[in-house]
Amino acid sequence: MKRSKTTGGLIAAVAALSVTVTGLAQAPATQPSPEIKALISQLSSPDEATRTAAREKLVSMGDDARAALEAFVRSKSAAEAALAQIDTNAVAGPTLVTLDMKDADPMAVIAELAKQTKYDIQPYSQDNWDQGNVPRITITADKQPFWEVFRDMCKQANLSLVNSGDNQRALQLNPAGQGGRNIMQYPSSISGSFLMAISSLQRTNSVDLAHPDNIQHNLSMQMMVMAEPKVKVIRFSYQPKIEEAVDNKGNSLQAANRFGSGYTSSRGISFNANIPLQYPDNAGDKIATLRGSFQVTVQTRSETVEVPDILKAKDVTKSAGDLKITIKSVTKASDRQYRVDASFARGNMDQQAFYQLVQNPTMRLLDADGHEYRYSGYSSAGGNGDTYDVKINFYRNNNNDAGEPAKLVWEVATGTQEITVPFKFTDLPLP
Repeated sequence: MKRSKTTGGLIAAVAALSVTVTGLAQAPATQPSPEIKALISQLSSPDEATRTAAREKLVSMGDDARAALEAFVRSKSAAEAALAQIDTNAVAGPTLVTLDMKDADPMAVIAELAKQTKYDIQPYSQDNWDQGNVPRITITADKQPFWEVFRDMCKQANLSLVNSGDNQRALQLNPAGQGGRNIMQYPSSISGSFLMAISSLQRTNSVDLAHPDNIQHNLSMQMMVMAEPKVKVIRFSYQPKIEEAVDNKGNSLQAANRFGSGYTSSRGISFNANIPLQYPDNAGDKIATLRGSFQVTVQTRSETVEVPDILKAKDVTKSAGDLKITIKSVTKASDRQYRVDASFARGNMDQQAFYQLVQNPTMRLLDADGHEYRYSGYSSAGGNGDTYDVKINFYRNNNNDAGEPAKLVWEVATGTQEITVPFKFTDLPLP
């Protein structure tokens, strides 16, 4: 993110001073003169000539200007770091919700939640909703994290969450028993804009008959991680770091990390993790504490690329940051399927970030009314490190009333941040 040219100008001035007065003793720190303060402020001028003149004047002052310049460089660096953290907090911090609704229709609660968060929250099927006899609920929250309030609503109304992954960022709800998963009924841990829910624990025993004494007792945990719809997850560690796992007898349940610390990409607002644990011989009947964290890379800034009249697009090139994309052609594979042939050029983008981006092309194919086709995967057509060719597939299912594709929209990440998402669970039953 280009915040300002000030930092660059200050650094250049300090560097020039270092060359000019190398070997000279530094003067004791004093308050900068009004002239020096005025010149430093001119380094932020929108006029290049003013900035250049101020820099040259400061350089000519030698050690008289050094301490003031160094102090301002430090303050600008701190400001840049603070601004970067604000960007991260905007997506990783929780959305706070305030509600005071008594004996309320859940649809009214959903509408108010959607209004405050700007999230797409709705019944998955109006017929299912009408037949579900969803009870009235009472919700009171004063600047509480979104997931806390959403979970409370789902528990009271006995609602299941339907989320098909892909690019879907909607939170679609069904009455329990009519489809979806009771994710909000599972034991969960909330950290910022992330919710982690444990859906099941499985215990297995195995023996190697060539070595009958080699009996293995394994414990496997399934966890779902959900991000608030505002969060664009670029990638995540497919096995969390477990920092503590003990049963109620004090036995360690930690198992060796068989998968390393690799990452996989994400498109939607949820992903799954399988957490291997060990089952001790003298196990208790509960997991007293399970504590760990995921590493997640989130998008902090982006540019939107839009290609209109997509069915006629041929060799159309668009740019976003350092990246260039060329839509070579769009092919109708069947009545419900379309394929986009595209080529990416990374420019000055980091190569690992480039591969990460093109292997998770978060494009959306829309009709003229905004109805969206579903992403159904991509295949590589080759590349040389600087360019990458892909075939991206979209389709509409029987429940999708999308018409003929009208445009392609792609939100390209131009800034990312890796964050640590901690979790903690207590008092979980052992099978």
